[in-house]
Amino acid sequence: MQKNNVKTCDYHLKTRAASDCMSVQSGTQDQVSAVGGRTVSKPKTPGHKNQLDLEAARAPNRRTFLQLSMLGGLTTAVSACGSPELVGPGSMDEGLDSPLPPVEPEEQETAPESEGTDPQTQEPIDETPAEEEPTEPEVPDEPEEPLLPSPDNLTEVDLFGIGLSAGDARPDKVVLTTRYDGNASLIVGLWRQDPEGLTAVSRTSIEAGDGGFARLELELPTPDVFYLYAFCEEEDGVLVSRSPLGRFLAPPSPETVRPIRLGASSCSYNSLPPLTLGHASQRDDLDLFCFLGDTSYNDGCSTIEEYRDSWASNLGKSQFIDLRQSTSVIATWDDHEITNDWDPESVTLDQFQNAHQAFTEAMPILRSESNPERLWRKLRWGKTLEIFALDTRSERTPSRRLEPDGEYLSRDQLDWLKTNLAESDAVFKLIMNSVPIGAYPPIFDLAAADRWEGYPHQREEILRFIEDEPISGVLWIAGDFHMACAGRISPDGPGSQSIEILAGPAAQVGNPLAWTLPVRNQFDWATSRNNYATLDFDPESGEVHVIFHGLTPFGNEEVIHEERYEIA
Repeated sequence: MQKNNVKTCDYHLKTRAASDCMSVQSGTQDQVSAVGGRTVSKPKTPGHKNQLDLEAARAPNRRTFLQLSMLGGLTTAVSACGSPELVGPGSMDEGLDSPLPPVEPEEQETAPESEGTDPQTQEPIDETPAEEEPTEPEVPDEPEEPLLPSPDNLTEVDLFGIGLSAGDARPDKVVLTTRYDGNASLIVGLWRQDPEGLTAVSRTSIEAGDGGFARLELELPTPDVFYLYAFCEEEDGVLVSRSPLGRFLAPPSPETVRPIRLGASSCSYNSLPPLTLGHASQRDDLDLFCFLGDTSYNDGCSTIEEYRDSWASNLGKSQFIDLRQSTSVIATWDDHEITNDWDPESVTLDQFQNAHQAFTEAMPILRSESNPERLWRKLRWGKTLEIFALDTRSERTPSRRLEPDGEYLSRDQLDWLKTNLAESDAVFKLIMNSVPIGAYPPIFDLAAADRWEGYPHQREEILRFIEDEPISGVLWIAGDFHMACAGRISPDGPGSQSIEILAGPAAQVGNPLAWTLPVRNQFDWATSRNNYATLDFDPESGEVHVIFHGLTPFGNEEVIHEERYEIA
């Protein structure tokens, strides 16, 4: 605290001799002498420059000395404040003929009858000095410990084999996951990333569970800002090391209207490097990334250990690690997360449960409070975009697929989708669909039973519902086919006014049938090249700008196609 600058001056001078006949006052106050009962003002005395001047001011002048001598005597009484009173006959100044008034004797105070008694009550007075209460010495406040150290002050350790992932982000919550191969206690540190630097937000204790997997649903204080996070090792209450840093953007508040950009891909075979995803990870302009299914090829696995190892072999690649640590993700599954073309009637319950557990360990899924095992869910990115992630695998009834009650989605999931599409006030509604809903040429019909077309009643129900309501701004996105394409869902009838985008494969042998699609008026473009897509949702124009990104033979990224669709 800055101290006030206080200047003090002492102008009080004590009178030493009655012959001074004056009192010295400070500043510009008048000097006053009491002489012969009259008050005489004297000139103001400037401040004395040195001790010599001060002594001269105190000494009586010659005229005063002669006057006092003529009076023949001088008696002085000096008051406590230094103002002298003159007693004696005659006048000290010419023209002052009246004699000095008689001096009244000062009243003498009556001494108390005895020491140690009260003069009023004559009661003895306890003169024992009161004991002072001991005061504790002041202890200086200890400096407040920072909530979190800077990430730069923590050593990065190689104990997080599949990296980190943030997913299913809400404006006020996010799911963080990792796999930890160490033994220390873990603290999840969260920092807000501002233009001025990092601000520590929270630290949360977490324990790695079975298989070393750690999962945390973390509260977020501020929407639409970037956060950094890390899993930190703690020793004796001190953070000493950390995982790599992850970064994500919290979605904007539900009423915010601004452009949203997301990335998307599918089908990444474990034996191939996902080079396209490596290029996507270098971007810093993606609000989120969508994994559309077949993110790991786990065919042949049955136990939980086998599924975990298969996931680790793919997610442990540098391209996956970098991408998942660069932005938040939203993921759905397809068939290869369990085995090729699986459905609930073809796998055992144990295999399904092991595969489901491994998927939710590897991917940051925000679980439903009413049904934690459920995978279908929705996310909102302001008033611009609402995303509906479907589970098109685990609820099928293939033995009844052609019957009116045949289910590609459970009745609960389909009703949930219809209700939330109708109630959504978002400009765009994106339906994440692991397998396409589009109508494809007859050459694709060999696998029709494995997609929406194999369940015709539910396919027509949802497409007619969207068009009859009508619900604007709906866009479908899918993977699975090892090719990318863009076009209308159907050449005519239900779906002929709706658009579907296929993105990927990220790392897979391309589908040679892609070349057959553009010859139909239904499709605008298709490719079998490995790729990822970006989708820009512009709420002002109602337009979606779709760009497909591939690699040149030299491994450089290039734009291989783009389309614009006005759907809202």
